[in-house]
Amino acid sequence: MKCAQCGSLIGPLSSNCPDCGSATLPQATATEEMERELQRMQRELDQQLAEASANIQQSLDQLQLGLSFEMASGPTSTSVASESDRRGASNVGANKPYRELLHPIEINALYQPQLPRVMEACSAVFNSMFIQTNVLYSQRTATVGFVFEVDSPVINAYATDRDIKSGELLKSPRIVYFHGLATAIRLAAVAVALHFRDLRDKGHVDQSILRDTLIAQGECISRNQGSITVQDSLAIFQTLLLPKIDGDEGFAGPARSYAMGMDMFVIAHELGHICLGHTLGMAVNYDISRNQERQADSFAASLLSSSAFRESLFLGNLIVTLIFAWLEARTSSKKISTHPMSRERFIDAIRSNSEAAREACANLRMTEEQLLKLLP
Repeated sequence: MKCAQCGSLIGPLSSNCPDCGSATLPQATATEEMERELQRMQRELDQQLAEASANIQQSLDQLQLGLSFEMASGPTSTSVASESDRRGASNVGANKPYRELLHPIEINALYQPQLPRVMEACSAVFNSMFIQTNVLYSQRTATVGFVFEVDSPVINAYATDRDIKSGELLKSPRIVYFHGLATAIRLAAVAVALHFRDLRDKGHVDQSILRDTLIAQGECISRNQGSITVQDSLAIFQTLLLPKIDGDEGFAGPARSYAMGMDMFVIAHELGHICLGHTLGMAVNYDISRNQERQADSFAASLLSSSAFRESLFLGNLIVTLIFAWLEARTSSKKISTHPMSRERFIDAIRSNSEAAREACANLRMTEEQLLKLLP
């Protein structure tokens, strides 16, 4: 210890400076000062920890309410939901029992697509037995690129061997799948899952759940000129589907399965165009174009019906076609289309895949006639 007056060294037991005689600070007092300093430092540390804990809890609360979920990155970049989407998502949490039963990511997945799920469906199609046991299909598929357009709410998907702008041949064919179509599929999947849940629990179903969802989607997509946003999807979910959930989380797993089946049908249909050579030429009239669509439908149906869980996957074929059928019904367009009418494609799917259709009808506990009544 040093003397406060002259700076000379003072022994730990000395009460006065040996050089100037000044009184030193008693040892007890020095200890008290040290304790006070330690207490001050402890208070500052406690305050910092409390602030950090509060910030962490706030972040966790926001995640739980679905306010700050960002889709995982993948082969293509994803975008974070807009501020209005995040505000809307927070309203889902208003149903407290339901929110407590499902993870926040599962809540988001009920009304908006997640890139990993879409890529999972793509992988299932590309690596299916139907593709891998056919030399031509497997070789062609090995060159195909897949793009998920996360920023586009358009209800569409397409396959191409050419650059859309320049018309020049690409180095490899490409399938492009739009966020809007994947969004519409999620809503329809929840409706199908609720249909099965009621069938399991009540022994009967209210077919209006699926039908009303398809009608609402068709009206929304028509109003938006062929698009559906996450906010639109959330509004339909809250209005039509959330009231039907009744605090039961059991529908969420099946909804994921049905959505994957629908994704697989869309991707398999587009892959069919590539494997069958449709993208290498140009259809010279509408009849050729429509026949190519029928061939791609048959290709996708064969791929799904030869896969595991085909009865669930075949439903994907039917429900995607229903989405387009209700869209066509709401737009009532007189314009000549390159595609067959979705109503025709729905009926063809049932009649051309009779065994899978019978299994689907049996699972839905609906006759073929009742299934056809889902059409507009």
